[in-house]
Amino acid sequence: MSLKDDFILYNCRVISLDHQIPSANTIVISDSKIRYVGIIDSPQTLCSQGSTSVDCKGAIVIPGINDSHIHLLAQASRIAQSDLSHAKPGDMEAVTKMLKSAIAEKPVSAWIKGHGLDNTFFDDTNFTAQYLDSIFPDNPISISNQTGHAMILNSKALVALDIDDISHSPDGVVERDNSNELTGKFYELNSSVSSSIRAISPSSLFQQNILALNSYLLSNGITSVHDAGYNNNLSKIDTLNKLADSSLTSRISTMIQGEEDTINEFVQSKSLKPFSNLNFNTFKIMLTQTTGQFHPSQTELNDLIILINKHGFIAAIHAVEKEAIKMAITAFANAYQFFKIINRIEHCSEFTSEIRWLMSRTPCAISTQPGFIHFRGDLYSSEGQSVPITDLYPLKRMNSLSPILAFGSDAPVIEANPWKAIHGAVNRTTLSGAMFGSHDQRMTFLEALYCFTVNPAKLEGLNAIKSTISPGKLADILILNKDHIEPKSIEEIKPMMTIVGGKIVWDSKDLTLTFH
Repeated sequence: MSLKDDFILYNCRVISLDHQIPSANTIVISDSKIRYVGIIDSPQTLCSQGSTSVDCKGAIVIPGINDSHIHLLAQASRIAQSDLSHAKPGDMEAVTKMLKSAIAEKPVSAWIKGHGLDNTFFDDTNFTAQYLDSIFPDNPISISNQTGHAMILNSKALVALDIDDISHSPDGVVERDNSNELTGKFYELNSSVSSSIRAISPSSLFQQNILALNSYLLSNGITSVHDAGYNNNLSKIDTLNKLADSSLTSRISTMIQGEEDTINEFVQSKSLKPFSNLNFNTFKIMLTQTTGQFHPSQTELNDLIILINKHGFIAAIHAVEKEAIKMAITAFANAYQFFKIINRIEHCSEFTSEIRWLMSRTPCAISTQPGFIHFRGDLYSSEGQSVPITDLYPLKRMNSLSPILAFGSDAPVIEANPWKAIHGAVNRTTLSGAMFGSHDQRMTFLEALYCFTVNPAKLEGLNAIKSTISPGKLADILILNKDHIEPKSIEEIKPMMTIVGGKIVWDSKDLTLTFH
């Protein structure tokens, strides 16, 4: 066979995730696809004039990572924000110092953003827009909490966004004091408020953040993503499509707002046809209890799932706590009587015995985030939980009951770092090194890797064209900085080279390209 212009990776330990290719030391890439995978004693003999080769020096080679739950635009915005997660509860002096440091580096009146603030600040009735005004009178300020579900703005920010007279939102809570004045606090509205901030921000800043996001994703080996924005409307989808065409290299699948009007609009107008750079098969529903009652209700949820499945699409429901998860499974079971579609639950954190019983009777895909074990495990262990710790992210049980268990990051709520997430899944250890939950829920590296590659592609409906290192599939490949896997050092894994569609898109320069 002619190898002219081919790209050859040799002297590598291939983890193909293809059961028909248990081992290999050589990969040949032609154009954007994998042409050959196998064992060759002298792979250098494949190199002919016009080809390019890389001696991987025994390094492990795997398929590219697919983050099944990320918020791309919010993650891009987060890059330019001050990290306030190190401020101890109630330590406003530390928060003030961090934000003033950010102000000193920006033009006068520039927007100042912070994230990761401890939830206890939002419980303090004195922590208001007026309090922030007294410290930062000249700059619009926005600060989100550590979970990404609450935000506070000062008066400058409220005026800049023209939301000083807002009174009600069906999706969340806009807090007011006893005098009916805005306190500046918003709950379950971070995405909407952040979108409004982006709309009035300079386009140059947005582009700068997107380029930084692209580098961040590729340097972590993330070659595909599912954008999980619940408020993804036509305008936001258009933005994502343009980014996929120009600025973001990772392949993008996107969810779309799962509200009745939006669903009917897309189905009737076939509005997705112009968005050729995106993959779409899912509508996203936010199931929240911010106002004390679940929205949507069980009846409304049942009707939405029927509507989505009737048109051949998948429904994804945001459900963290057991009550919400029960509602999601109930709605899926109702729809499954008529449409044999496997819908998905986003997060599914509280996996109790009752949830397991329900899921054993109705097939449900799960997109969950083992990174929370690593980044938030200590917090969960120190706080009182509504379920035993052993029922939080029991990944082995999830994997045995769900037909498709996929992993994502939920970035920017936590880092979009798949290696720390896999470390959490395999070791079940927290940042402090403590064991989280039960030892018997630890996954193997291969099980966790499968959940970050093959299974996310199944959710997208794209597993036939990517996710394993197999002939004919897209050449989305990582060369890692390890020649073997030690469970305790998984978080130290980094790609030395990230390849998307046969092209090197990120290179640590630790390996040498040879042009023949």
